[in-house]
Amino acid sequence: MTMPAKKNTAFIFYMGLVSQANTKTMQSNPTLAAGDFKVSTDGGALTNLTTLPTVTPASGKMIKVSLSASEMNGDNVTVVCSDAAGAEWCDAVVNISTNARSIDDLAYPATSGRSMVVDANGLVDANTVKVGPTGSGTAQTAGDIIGDTNDIQTRLPAALVSGRIDASVGAMAANTLTASALASDAAAEMATAVRTELTTELGRVDVAISTRLAAASYTAPDNAGIAAIQAKTDNLPPDPADASDIAAAFSSLSDQVSEVSVVSTGSAPNKLMEAFVLTTGSEVSGAYTDTFGVEQTYHQLADSAGTLDAYYETTLSPGRAPTAVGIIGHVNGANDDIRVIE
Repeated sequence: MTMPAKKNTAFIFYMGLVSQANTKTMQSNPTLAAGDFKVSTDGGALTNLTTLPTVTPASGKMIKVSLSASEMNGDNVTVVCSDAAGAEWCDAVVNISTNARSIDDLAYPATSGRSMVVDANGLVDANTVKVGPTGSGTAQTAGDIIGDTNDIQTRLPAALVSGRIDASVGAMAANTLTASALASDAAAEMATAVRTELTTELGRVDVAISTRLAAASYTAPDNAGIAAIQAKTDNLPPDPADASDIAAAFSSLSDQVSEVSVVSTGSAPNKLMEAFVLTTGSEVSGAYTDTFGVEQTYHQLADSAGTLDAYYETTLSPGRAPTAVGIIGHVNGANDDIRVIE
């Protein structure tokens, strides 16, 4: 058995099952169980139907077979019926040949009883109707369509230019013209046009501008005085108000110690410092270990509110006494001193 249907669209058909007890009759109220009905798409593997067929109407000889859209997604859909659980009804095979369109997809007259008229040449004689929500509209004859076409042609150029319509633009929406749409020499042409217009406008100035400056009330600038001021300001730092420049120039009350050493009796000279104590003030840069040699690296200290109190310490061997202390460095500030305490 073969029947037409629409591809990839749910489909329902009815059939009867032949009784095994009497093959001349259809089985009345057949027993249907899962696995009795399988489907194959385009000769593919058989799988159980998603929906088990039902006896419709109840206790009758017809069964209703429902196929889903996915089960109908093939050119040939085959349903195999087999009473796997018993010996009640005979096997059956139904093949469904699908089409992309069905009869329901064909156009038909909206008014019942109307039909297409075909002339002797096999041409259909019909009027076209404007599209509307229910097919409403004004009937259009071939002459109407030609008239509309001729009206359009009057609004178009008679010929194309290099395959395109050559027309003038009266108005353009904002941000329509882009840089890529301009010709490569467009900028040069616009610049030339600006220069031409500018030359024309400048030509309308009938008196040189320089002659207008020599008026009685005009006072020439003191160029020599301005140059003298500039000569002085050129000697100022880049930012005269920058406090860091002033601090760097004067290093107010900052102490720098490059090397501190002690010479003691019976010991090697240049005994280096072993500790540092800062009671008042702060370390600006370096550490006390930077006093171990003269290499332009300083242990720099700063006072606190005008007071700086710091100690460099080292320990001599028992019985040894210092004979000299060498210091390389300087102290910035008045009434400051460096003491050696044994």
